[in-house]
Amino acid sequence: MANPNIAELGRPYQFKPGQSGNARGRPVLDPVEKLLREAEREKRLAAQWVADLEDADPAVRLPVRKDLMDRINGKAPQSINIFVEPPDPEANLEGVEAWSGF
Repeated sequence: MANPNIAELGRPYQFKPGQSGNARGRPVLDPVEKLLREAEREKRLAAQWVADLEDADPAVRLPVRKDLMDRINGKAPQSINIFVEPPDPEANLEGVEAWSGF
């Protein structure tokens, strides 16, 4: 048989008016735990991409795999060689500030 005064029995344990049930707020995550959660999310995303590739058109698979590898490993650095020839010292460069570093 149910207790008819169940509401009255729980009243002392209810929050008082103006009182929060979580006064200190949401707990701050440990930085390592935060990284692990982000890694788990990335892992799930990668697994979904791989599953989607199975049904994809072959023309779509290669770019998606490339994007996936770029996301996992980072994009490969691209080297660019630039050579700027210094100006001719005999030339009249009055007013030209672009070559003032030479």
